Amino acid sequence: MTTPPTSPRESLAHTLATFADEPDTGMAVVATRNVPVPGAVTGLTWGDLRALAAEAGTAAASTALSHEYLAEIAARAEAATAGPWGFYDGDNYADVAADLKMTGRGSYSCRQQVARLEDESYWEDPAHEDDEEPASEQMAADAAFIAHARTDVPALLAEVERLRAALSSAADAIAEQDDEIADWSAKNAALRAELADRPTRAEVLRQAAPEMDAIAYEYGVFGVGSRLRQLADAAEAGESR
Repeated sequence: MTTPPTSPRESLAHTLATFADEPDTGMAVVATRNVPVPGAVTGLTWGDLRALAAEAGTAAASTALSHEYLAEIAARAEAATAGPWGFYDGDNYADVAADLKMTGRGSYSCRQQVARLEDESYWEDPAHEDDEEPASEQMAADAAFIAHARTDVPALLAEVERLRAALSSAADAIAEQDDEIADWSAKNAALRAELADRPTRAEVLRQAAPEMDAIAYEYGVFGVGSRLRQLADAAEAGESR
């Protein structure tokens, strides 16, 4: 990808291609954990996103760089003639060869010839019938592309694997953080439930008022219960005393 996605459809296709190895049952987006019951997880699985992509007509994008496809590319690269490859640009042809070395003007040596491009086949291609560019220039460009592919393809495969490993590591780290957040959320919910079961300050003061009033009365002190009830009213009203 050379530019960021510019639409929801492109973003979905890009996401599915990036995480092509994720199983359908894996969670792609977690909405809630332990709700409505402990252990419950809600959200969207990778299978859900792939189904949505198929409905949106982007199923092909989700498998464009699947693990199987990359393995096929790697197998083709491994089976090809060992490199490095070079190319020779002749007058009406271009050669691609392994360990190509120029030995003089218009001559070269090599370990093995890989391919030869000829200008005759170039002009037979309908796609070039209106070309003003000389056939030799196109052949040289094609030969250079083929020759460099011997090293470019393995390098690109290695970079894809490196990036996917980095993405997988980041996804694992995010999953760990999600689990930690879920754990703290559960603890927070438990504490809130415990606090909700406890009597409020106003309730404690009102419950204590009669007993404290009786004790104070024995010592000739009056109005303790009334004061506690006033404090309870203030606490209930949110006033500080």
